[in-house]
Amino acid sequence: MLTGYLQSILLSSRLTIRTMHLILEWVFIALLCYHALVNTALKRFRWKRALRQVLKRRASAGLALRLALRISSWTVLLAGLVVVLSGLSWYGIVTFPFNQHLRSDVPFVAAYVAHAAAGSVLRARKAAQRMKHRTSK
Repeated sequence: MLTGYLQSILLSSRLTIRTMHLILEWVFIALLCYHALVNTALKRFRWKRALRQVLKRRASAGLALRLALRISSWTVLLAGLVVVLSGLSWYGIVTFPFNQHLRSDVPFVAAYVAHAAAGSVLRARKAAQRMKHRTSK
């Protein structure tokens, strides 16, 4: 995003910034696809059960975190898709309204921060449980 904003602020076609932005965009696309495929394929998630338990207020904190993680992941994926497609339209690769690129930055960043926060808290809880289990032996 930084290279994109630098490109917009400088209002120039500096080849270094444009090239770096395009390279980082493709790296982002590859990492996003890899992360989504690995986590979707390897980790089963029972939506109905999780939603039922959360709505009945019988969900554990871990289940609520996993639900928040899944919801934010789909939001990141959809907002990221809009950002990527609209960004590629600027290069003439696809036809998608470019104004959506700037409009979807804020929802994308908000969803990404929520996803990273939920993932970090879940990871910290798991690490604490492992440490507790090791010390109790």
